[in-house]
Amino acid sequence: MRLMLSYLKSYKGLVFLNFISVFGFALTELGIPTIISRMVDGGVASGDREYLLKMGGLIALISVVGILGTVVLGYCGARISTAVTCDIRNDLFEKVQSFSHREMNQLGVSSLITRTSNDALQIMNFMNIILRTAMLTPVMIVVSFTLIIMSSVKLSLIIAATVPFIILGVIL
Repeated sequence: MRLMLSYLKSYKGLVFLNFISVFGFALTELGIPTIISRMVDGGVASGDREYLLKMGGLIALISVVGILGTVVLGYCGARISTAVTCDIRNDLFEKVQSFSHREMNQLGVSSLITRTSNDALQIMNFMNIILRTAMLTPVMIVVSFTLIIMSSVKLSLIIAATVPFIILGVIL
């Protein structure tokens, strides 16, 4: 993991853009159901047509942000993972070129080919998953908890009390 993080240092801007797009995606996933519940409580119950149209426009805006976030997330994830994989392959190729004939025979050409192709592909897939899922999870937790606090403080205290048990269950 440290190796991949060292390669990620070259792509700080794309990693930051990836994080922002993850936040946009999380906002869409969690914001739209919250707005719909407010529409039902505030607009449908009272018959306020203007409020419903205003909230519908807000949902449309959030949907556009979510679409842009998803597209940018896919682009950044693919761009970063392929660039890091390319850098790893180039460094690996450079290292292999410094091997003596005896070292090449000892390691095996087929093994070196596998290392530069298949293993690098596995690293690229892993990076892509990390950049999407692993960044999305903490953002979703923070945004979810913020929405729960905005909805009900008592409910947020109950959830906050159960989180250590959930973490303990996952660890065990």
